[in-house]
Amino acid sequence: MDVTPIPKPGKKKKKKRSGFKGKALRWCQKCGRTDAPIGRHHIKKRSQGGPDTPENRIDLCEMFPDTCHRKADAYEEGYKPDDLRQAKAADEKRQRLYGDILQAEGDK
Repeated sequence: MDVTPIPKPGKKKKKKRSGFKGKALRWCQKCGRTDAPIGRHHIKKRSQGGPDTPENRIDLCEMFPDTCHRKADAYEEGYKPDDLRQAKAADEKRQRLYGDILQAEGDK
């Protein structure tokens, strides 16, 4: 009697979420720290409906015990989503001003 085994059903593979595209900045957009590794962070978590857009991302220092990334994950005071959005906007404004100064000095 020829008995063929019944094949097992295939495992369902999880869809990989697209990660952050591009490199992180070399400084923390919240505290300005440059001597720590910088990691990307979603301002509003994707599991809570936050989009994967550049407006919802911020680069924060990580790997030390008292870092912006850990505080943002824990929603500590000063690291809530609105605070992170304000910090990102202030950092972007600072970078634009810095770029304008460099351009003005280059035009001399």
